Amino acid sequence: FTELAAMSHAQQAHTIELKDSHSLILDLFSGQKLNTRTQTATLQYCEKERTAQVLSAEEDVDSEEYQRRSRVGGIVQTTTVLREMLGGDDRAAVRLRRYLLLILGPAASGKTTLLKTFMMEMVHRYADFVPVLMPIIEVVPVLNDCKRNEGESVVAAFIHHKYPQHAHLLLQMMLMSRAVFLVDGIDESGTNREVVQDFITVELLEPGHKTIITSRHSGFSSDAFRQCRVVELLPLSAKQRAQMVRRRVPDREKAEQLVNEISSEAFEEIASNPL
Repeated sequence: FTELAAMSHAQQAHTIELKDSHSLILDLFSGQKLNTRTQTATLQYCEKERTAQVLSAEEDVDSEEYQRRSRVGGIVQTTTVLREMLGGDDRAAVRLRRYLLLILGPAASGKTTLLKTFMMEMVHRYADFVPVLMPIIEVVPVLNDCKRNEGESVVAAFIHHKYPQHAHLLLQMMLMSRAVFLVDGIDESGTNREVVQDFITVELLEPGHKTIITSRHSGFSSDAFRQCRVVELLPLSAKQRAQMVRRRVPDREKAEQLVNEISSEAFEEIASNPL
């Protein structure tokens, strides 16, 4: 784009499409469509020594026992992560800020929903940036057709394939360090794991593009992402479960009845899911 007005118009069109696609999620529990921004899944920071533990192969971090023991520690909200990544008055400095985040969690623990929350928070609070969602299950077919040995970019090829109507905007924002890449499901790369990790490292992490990656604990090679900050997606506590029920069930009496029911051991596992 050579004119700011044209870029602004293109970004508005992109934002409208993002909201149409990701602002609401279907809650299978209540049957209602819920605003994604109200789904505040809980993240736990890994201290330096715990990061090494999580990235090691010495313990089964996908096990129920590990998940139970890992519930202690500092808690951070979605808005805090984005403020650290994109907040600040010096826009030039913020664009150059390096921020690489690896979010780990068990299968079906809300990782994809969390990325939708990030996207909606970005378009509402940080209009200077654009989110680029890259589900690995959709990246792999593009990767297989990409001529990397001839210098073709996997990221550029994916953007042209997935977002053809917004490709010009997204690629220009990438060049301006105003794109935030949300790479979802490294563990879904299957036999392409090494190649996927390589292109992410070469095209996103090493150049310093703001990148958020999700994976199961055992879904990636630890060496590939040691430069990332590591957080873990935790099950909801009893207090958080009660808050979520009251937010979704307007009838106070029914809400309290449901809170009591899901507090039982029989519903502990399903009720603690951030979804």
